[in-house]
Amino acid sequence: MLARANFSDYIIGLLFAAQVCVAQTPQTKEAFEAFTVGDYRTALKLYTAALDANPTDTAAIFYQGLCYFNLGDYESSDRVLHTASFSRPFRARAYYFMAKSEEAGGALASALNEVRLALKADSTFAPAHKLLAQLLCANKQFDAAMDAVDSSATADVITSVGNCLLANERCADAVQLAERKLASDSTNFAAQLLLADAYFCETKYEHAAAIYQRISHRAASYPRILRRLGSCYMNARHSRNDLALSYLKVYLAATGDSTVSVLSDIGRIFQSMAHFDSAAVYFAAAVRQDASLAGSHFNLGLAYYQLKKYREAERAMLQAISLSKPNLDFSSRQHYMLGAARMSQNKNKSAIQAYRKAIELNADCYDCYYFLGTVYQTLNDRQSAATWFRNFLRRTADLKDTRFDDMRKHARQYLQQTHEAPK
Repeated sequence: MLARANFSDYIIGLLFAAQVCVAQTPQTKEAFEAFTVGDYRTALKLYTAALDANPTDTAAIFYQGLCYFNLGDYESSDRVLHTASFSRPFRARAYYFMAKSEEAGGALASALNEVRLALKADSTFAPAHKLLAQLLCANKQFDAAMDAVDSSATADVITSVGNCLLANERCADAVQLAERKLASDSTNFAAQLLLADAYFCETKYEHAAAIYQRISHRAASYPRILRRLGSCYMNARHSRNDLALSYLKVYLAATGDSTVSVLSDIGRIFQSMAHFDSAAVYFAAAVRQDASLAGSHFNLGLAYYQLKKYREAERAMLQAISLSKPNLDFSSRQHYMLGAARMSQNKNKSAIQAYRKAIELNADCYDCYYFLGTVYQTLNDRQSAATWFRNFLRRTADLKDTRFDDMRKHARQYLQQTHEAPK
């Protein structure tokens, strides 16, 4: 549905687009004037009075139905517009607004039937073509929705159907829709933007960034494109943290959008650049914006850990754990970092508890096996240390991840020194 604040201007344009000649009495003229300024209650009273005087005034019937529509009384609107649909000049638009009423009530199948009747009455009625494509997509008839978008489709149709496809994760379909439009109109901005968004949806960040760059001079969408460019350069296979940070900072300054996602993205960029103090500033700001998100506390805990602020890191991880939803992998990483923060403070026994919990949640937390070995080594519990080191070596034996090389070397040396075979 269109926003109510903008609907009055839209509906008047729609009505005059059909160029229906309507004879007006002084009463219906006054009613129409009230209608055009959005005073639907007054207009309804005046149209009702006009119909009392002349029950066959089809124009008054039609506008009475639209008054009910704009007041949200869809049942009355459907009843009145059904009567108006018997009048040839108003048939297509009556069925169209009946479809809009059904859509507002969530009856998509009925809405599709009504909009098809509107097109049967007037196959050139562009708003009905647009609504048909939107309804088909909302009803998850994606192929039919794409077929309903022809080469003459307006920008808002491309945008509406394209966004519907993306919302349903039909990224490839959105690419196809955009490319089909661009084949007949290579400069169509809506299709270019949709193509960039579709590539972004497919995580083809380099392709998306190239298009966003090309259309970024379009002022109306510029802040949104800045945001997307920041995300593209941050997530690309060969990330460009300098560009990502630049775009996101300009976006933040231009819009004041200090939402958690923006602050967290900037924090992650600083973190990947090893600017941990700056990362902590933005992650702390994200926590202040919404203290209920486990991810924000986790990110802040990571930054504190890298700054060697282990007590603060421990507190942040405990907060993340208390807020965490049942995502076993994420929860495991939280307990792993809690163990690391405690181990760095020589809280070895509580570190063991955290590492064991991480393994309980995710048996593939390979680092946890190694660090349990090192904690027990610190506690001079040779048997337990050897058990965990052997477990670590067995689980990582077939992994070619070079970050485990030094860990494996230390584990083997320890087992050799304590006369424990690595197995």
